[in-house]
Amino acid sequence: MQKKKHGISLIVLVITIIVMIILAATVIISLNNIGIIKRAKSAVNEYNEDEANDVATLAWSEAYLGGARTVEELKAGVRAGLINAGIDPDDYGMIVTTSGVKVTKKWLQDGLTIIKGRVTLEVGDLIQYNAGVSGYEGAWKVLGAEDGNLLIMSTEDVAMLKLYGLEGDNDTTNYGLLNGMARINELCEPYGHGKGATQARSIKVEDIDRITGFDKKTYGENILAQYGNKVTYSWDLTTTGKVDYTSTNGVNGILGNSHSYKGFGYIDLNSMTKKTVPVNGTGMPTLISNFYSYSVINLSTISAKSRNMIVGANSSYNMYWLASPYLRTVPNNVEFGLYSIGYGSVDNTTLFLSTGYESQFNYGVRAVVSLSSGIIIGAKDATNGWSYTI
Repeated sequence: MQKKKHGISLIVLVITIIVMIILAATVIISLNNIGIIKRAKSAVNEYNEDEANDVATLAWSEAYLGGARTVEELKAGVRAGLINAGIDPDDYGMIVTTSGVKVTKKWLQDGLTIIKGRVTLEVGDLIQYNAGVSGYEGAWKVLGAEDGNLLIMSTEDVAMLKLYGLEGDNDTTNYGLLNGMARINELCEPYGHGKGATQARSIKVEDIDRITGFDKKTYGENILAQYGNKVTYSWDLTTTGKVDYTSTNGVNGILGNSHSYKGFGYIDLNSMTKKTVPVNGTGMPTLISNFYSYSVINLSTISAKSRNMIVGANSSYNMYWLASPYLRTVPNNVEFGLYSIGYGSVDNTTLFLSTGYESQFNYGVRAVVSLSSGIIIGAKDATNGWSYTI
């Protein structure tokens, strides 16, 4: 009797292979859908970036120990170290200073220069961003970098906003210091939905400081309003409504204005809430002055195009809010408000005094859009600026 041969026919084998391919493809698609592959690629990129930073830091140290002292000498040493390690330095944005080095595949800002890999942009450069908001006819310009993303700024006001006192005038706007920043950012939000955008917000004073390099810690030395000066207030024991003050920089005295009408009012900048101490009541505060101002138009360290973007050109000054609160301690009272741009300067707009007095102002709102670190910069058009893709 002939034995039966056991085995797999060609047809069964082909079917089995097809089924396995389908199952494998299904698994890959499933992994991709839940982001595992994407996260794995991201982890590899992050590892490479960390490795490049380690190599760059070692190369910087070797260059410094070898006698390099200028930024150019240190940068040459870092580039050589990366190349020797098989890393292309042009794949990374690189900022080298006399105190260290940072390399990344994300956007980096060094004053007026914004770097990513082989691409270098400058504050004030035009970029071809379309927010898709009806009625806006302005252009967009490079502002800086934040958290690895590229920041661009509207060249025109996206809105006008009147702020009055603490909470508004209960009439046309009802916005003041306590809810004003939220409203400013809300007006900017619709502009953050264009190609490559991750969000939009109002410009802040910190955005401008990154460009100008202004050291706010040097503001107002040896005066009551010195930046960082800690001032402690107490009721004067001899005159009702008068307030004494002492400060860590040694400036002491009595506030010139009386607080007998509404007590001593102040804003907790951490929670953005108003607090009031009645006349001769307990709980008088210690406040730290965080105010400073400077004239942008007189700074020789920034380019004309970046200066004109911020403060305006040809004596046609911009006037717009900066979504950053401040308090300023002065000999008469304590002032609370928002930083602003006006008449060529980073300035202040006071909305509330510790005496209870409130004032109102109507300024523009400028949007800042954050473009993803993943955008790829293309060609630069002489009229329309830089193009980019996702």
